[in-house]
This record gives sequence, structure tokens and C-alpha cells, in this order.
Amino acid sequence: MIKSSQIAEINGEGHHYITVLTKPRIETLIKSDIVQLELFDENISEVRDTSGLRYILRRNPSRAKEIAENRNDKLASLVKILDEQNIYLKEHKNAHLNVAVRKVNEKAQKLKISNWVEITSFRRKIKVEILQDELKKISELDGCYIIKTDLTEDMASSETVHSRYKDLSKVESAFRCSKTAELELRPLYVRKESSTRGHVFVVMLAYMISRELARLWKDIDGTVQECLAELKTLTVINIKIQGKVKCSKIPTPREDIKVLIDKANVTMPELITCRKAKVATKTKLKRISKSI
Repeated sequence: MIKSSQIAEINGEGHHYITVLTKPRIETLIKSDIVQLELFDENISEVRDTSGLRYILRRNPSRAKEIAENRNDKLASLVKILDEQNIYLKEHKNAHLNVAVRKVNEKAQKLKISNWVEITSFRRKIKVEILQDELKKISELDGCYIIKTDLTEDMASSETVHSRYKDLSKVESAFRCSKTAELELRPLYVRKESSTRGHVFVVMLAYMISRELARLWKDIDGTVQECLAELKTLTVINIKIQGKVKCSKIPTPREDIKVLIDKANVTMPELITCRKAKVATKTKLKRISKSI
């Protein structure tokens, strides 16, 4: 989701955008009669406003069911607290009814369902009543979403815009991969912009390699990290001449590692010449980053 200020910046750079609207914004469009509720369906539909902006509408039935179930779970949680308070009031004659009612109301507010339930009491017994009209009004937009774009139909059809928005899940997956322990795009205490850009560049390059390996190893039973862990078990045999290591020989890998190497289209050398080279390990990088 992007706001008007971000849209202005994007347009200012000569780019287009695809974004999704918030629920309040959807309600505003419905009140303005730009969008009608009956247009939300499992199939994609499209409307345009007077400025030519396109709105791609859809109702996701699976998401609608999930929201309804979540709402029922909240109601069940409220009823549980209500029953506990009723039992307490019955067993404790000196307990204050208004205190018990307040606790149930606080629970309803915490669950954010107080706008469609009403807590009442009669003869030291608390009851919950569902406000059907309010509930119907709230549930009208369950599973509904609107994608907004300034792309013309010549640039992208409704289906293409919808598909590109759904591709956001791939972007989110990329961020999870690059920011977590897998690649660790973590905050570094650097002072120079070039250092930050360099770190981000290296991580994104590593992500591209990770994604390519995932494509090459898609038929392998295991994640990229699990496969890389297997490759780490491949060792070398150091060949010494007059007590000094001159080269290393890679032994024939076992079958499971050979499969990974072959699918990655990697040709292993028979010998590796030993040269004095500085290797920046993960531990060294942490020390270096502190000194930058």
C-alpha cells in the first residue's frame, strides 16, 4: 500500500504504480458511487473514475471465509469470559454486577468486536446480543479488495495488473530471505552511503544466486539451505611437497552431492592451486563493520 505522497514521488520519477486500497478508502469509493458492492465477485471486474484511474475489484472467497471464522472465534472467546463472570456472580453473592459487565465489555473492546455485539444484564446474569444489522454491514466487504493503478489498458490488462499485484508475495519472500538468517541484510553501523549500498548490493546478489539455485534444485527434496549444508561436507585432499601444501585435490563426491553439483551445472576442477589469498569470513566481516 502506498499513499498519495509516495504516488507523487513515483510519478515524478516517470514510473507507474500498482497498489491496493485500504478498507476506509474502499468504503469512500462505495459511498461516492464509484464502486458498487455487487461488482465484487470471484471473477475480476474493473471500473474507472473521472480522472482515468483504474480500479480492479475482486472478492476472495477463501479470505472471506477466513475472516468470518476469525470473527466467530472472537465471539466464542467473548462468550467464554461472559460464562466465567456469570459463574462467579452466581457463586459470590456479594460480587458487583457492574464490575463483571465492565470486564466483559473490556474484553469485547480488546477483541475489536464491540461495534457489532451488545452486552446486557438482567437479574445478575450477563448476556451478549449480536447486532445483526451492524454485523451484516461489517461483513459486506469480507474478502473484498481493490487494486488501483495508473497503467493504461494498452500497457496492462486487468488480469495482468491483478497478477502483478499477486506477485507481491514473491517480493515479500525475497525480503524474508535477504533480511533473516539466510542472507542477513541486517542493520550495519556504517557512516558512508557507499558502504551501505555496497552491503545491500552484495546481499541482493547473493539472493539472486539463492533464487537461481532454488530453480536448479526444484526437483531436489530439500531447501536451498539444506542443500548448501550438504555441499559443505565436501572436503579436499591437500597435497604437500617438501612439507608445504602446493595444491588440493577434490575427491569423487558421494552420489547425493554429485546430483546437486550436476543440477547446478557446475564442473568441478581436478586440482585447486593453493595461493595465499585473504578470505573475508563472516566473523571477520563483523569485526570490520564495527571499525567502519
